[in-house]
Amino acid sequence: MEESIIIGKKVKHRRELLGLTEKQFADFLGVEQEYLRQRESGKENFSVILLENACNLFGCDILDIVEEKQNTNSIKIAFRASNLGTADLVAISKINKIALNLDQMNQWLGNMKQNSELNSDAVKLREKLNISLTAPIDDIFSLIENSENFTLIFYPFSNNISGMSVKIGIEKLIVINSANTLGRQHFTAAHELYHLFVKEEDLVICENMDWEQKTESEKEADIFASYFLAPENSLKEYIEKTITPKNNTLMPEDVVKIEQYFKMSRKAILTRLQNEYNIENREKLESNVKSFARSLGYEDLLYCPNTEKQKYYTAGNYIKKVEEVREKEIVSAGKYKELLNDAFRYDQIAETDETQQESEIFD
Repeated sequence: MEESIIIGKKVKHRRELLGLTEKQFADFLGVEQEYLRQRESGKENFSVILLENACNLFGCDILDIVEEKQNTNSIKIAFRASNLGTADLVAISKINKIALNLDQMNQWLGNMKQNSELNSDAVKLREKLNISLTAPIDDIFSLIENSENFTLIFYPFSNNISGMSVKIGIEKLIVINSANTLGRQHFTAAHELYHLFVKEEDLVICENMDWEQKTESEKEADIFASYFLAPENSLKEYIEKTITPKNNTLMPEDVVKIEQYFKMSRKAILTRLQNEYNIENREKLESNVKSFARSLGYEDLLYCPNTEKQKYYTAGNYIKKVEEVREKEIVSAGKYKELLNDAFRYDQIAETDETQQESEIFD
């Protein structure tokens, strides 16, 4: 009985939010008002058919009523039904049913963007940020910290988190796990740009997990990141001009050359190349990553995490704002240092102290 009361209340609440009178709703369902009243009060159970018909009108799945967890005050209402007749309500319920079917089929099929669309998204963002569509990105971190209203933060998370992105008002923050290798950090930065620019999400924490466990949004962000760092045409052109693979096969040294050029991690470049090329002696690429790169004459910076001094660091708009409120004397010297301390900018605090001491000596 308790469950029927809860369901009845949920149905009644949604009906009232739509502005449906008891009579309108009863006529739509094809039942007497008293029959409906008994079920909305929880004295009697709704039949499955009646509940499905009600949900079609509400534009929700039946599980949203039976297992609803969210606050019902957050329900989005698409129309006010006070002046609508039964025929109109039936028509609306039929259209809603089609929409619900479409949503269900998308869930069955998966609604991920195609790779070509994600490559297009990556190219468009490069254009928006005034980046060459063919050349590698020399310094993605400088690109981010110098972009309008962007703050870049480095923090040594555990292995469970690769990064996160936050949007608050006009401000955008990208946080990178500084304990990861530089190549991985480049990938994370590009990944977070997808969440902020393409998906326009307010808060995303990116966990490290197997591909099968990732959400569609996370999978899309991974593919986007690969294309942002190395657009499809740019990658193909580079390989054709500098490597010319025989029988569509790449050697281990070819892979290292490509990842160094586009500044991508070993895992990211292998994932990208494996669908288009055969990779000879792949096992050679999956161990001794740094020593193999050094043996080919490359520096190993791409395969190393940040130094101790760089593990905690903030750059970009946050620091600009801190300096602005200090210059305009909006905050005290103590608050200024506190703001810098919150952003791990101990170097700037020390620099300020040194400048102050020099000034006192000069006086």
